[in-house]
Amino acid sequence: MTKNILFITDIPEDTGSFIGRYYPLAYELSQLNYNITILMPRHDEKDYIVNDNFKIKCIGKPLFKKLENSRSYYSTSKTIMIMIKYIYNYLKFYLLNKVDILYLGKPLPASGLSSILIKPFVKKLIIDCDDLETVTNNISNGLQFKVLSFFEKNLPKFANKITTHTSYLYNQLKLSGVNENNIITLPNGIDTNRFTLDSTNSSQKTYFTILYFGDINLDSGHSVDIIIKSLEYLKDMDIKFKLIILGDGKDFEKLKDLAININVNSYIEWKGRVDPKDINQFLISSDVTIDPVSKHLGNLSRFPLKIIESAYCQIPVITSDYGDRKSILKDSGIYVEIDNPKDMAKKIFKLSNESEKDKIYRQNRLSEIAQQYTWKNLTQEFIKQI
Repeated sequence: MTKNILFITDIPEDTGSFIGRYYPLAYELSQLNYNITILMPRHDEKDYIVNDNFKIKCIGKPLFKKLENSRSYYSTSKTIMIMIKYIYNYLKFYLLNKVDILYLGKPLPASGLSSILIKPFVKKLIIDCDDLETVTNNISNGLQFKVLSFFEKNLPKFANKITTHTSYLYNQLKLSGVNENNIITLPNGIDTNRFTLDSTNSSQKTYFTILYFGDINLDSGHSVDIIIKSLEYLKDMDIKFKLIILGDGKDFEKLKDLAININVNSYIEWKGRVDPKDINQFLISSDVTIDPVSKHLGNLSRFPLKIIESAYCQIPVITSDYGDRKSILKDSGIYVEIDNPKDMAKKIFKLSNESEKDKIYRQNRLSEIAQQYTWKNLTQEFIKQI
C-alpha cells in the first residue's frame, strides 16, 4: 500500500539541509512509489512538481531576504507574522489531504508547533535534528533564543522516531530524555543526480586549485578565515595556486577585507552562492576541498556535506579530527590541527606534491567511502528503520 509522506520545514530551498538531506531523501522515496509532498518557504513563492509522486508546495516567503552575497533578516514582529502564515498553510494542507507519515525537517517553531497539532491524526511523526539550532541560526534577541531553545529541546520527545547524523547530536538527544530506541542515525548523503565524475585533465592545469563551498558565517562555525590566513604561508612556498570560494553569508565582506589586509586577495576567486547543480563542475576542476574547523559547537555537531560530495568526485579533503569527520573519511582524509592556518598550508603543499601512487590510492578510498553515503543506499536503510 502506497504511503503518503508529508515533509514540513521552515527552511527554504537554498539551505544545506534541504539540498543535502530533505530533497534527495524525498526524491528517492518518490522513486519507490511513496507519495511525497514537501511544504516549505520558497524564494520565488511558487509550487514545483518534481515527478508524479513528488510535489513541493510553497507556504510563503523565507524568514530572510537574499542579498547579493549575504542575507537580511526581518524584525521579530515581521518574523512572527510570516510564521503564523506558515502554520496556517501547514494545517490547511493537512486538513485537505491524506497524510500517513509526517516528517518534520528541523525542530523549528512554526513547523514544530504544527507537527504537534497534527501528530494525533497521523500514524507516525518523525523529527529530524541535524544541527544545534540555537548555535547555528541567526538570533537577534533573547526572546528568539528562548523560543528556539524550547522547541529544540522539547519537540523530539513528542516524536515516534528522530533522525540525526552525528554521534554528538545522538548523545545530546539521549541526554535530553529521548528514548535511544527511537533515534535513527541518518547521515547526510550524496544526491548522485547532481554529479558526474569526468574530471579536468590535470596536465592542462596551471594552478593547484583549492576549493571551499558553503556558508560564510564565522559565528556558526564556518571558519573560512582559517583558509584565508593559510594563504599567507602558502604564497611563500614553491606552488602556484588559487582558492575558489563558493558561498555567501554575513561575513562575506569581512573576509574579503581580511584577504586584502594580509595581501592574499589576488589568489582568491570569490564566486558567491552558486546553484547546487553547478557545484559538480567546480569540484571536478579542483585539486582539494577544504573543510576548515575551529573549536565551535557548530563544528562538533556538523556532518559536512562538502566532504562526502568531494569524496564522490574523488577530490581529496583537508579537514580536522573534530566531531565525526575522521570516522567518515577514515584514511582518505587529510587532517590538520584545529584552527591552525600554518599547518593547513603545509598540508596543502604536501598534497600538491603527492606521488601518483598515493593519489590513486586516495582516490580509490574516497570512492569506496562515498558509496556508503549515496541517497539510494541511505533511503533503503531509512525505510527499514521507520
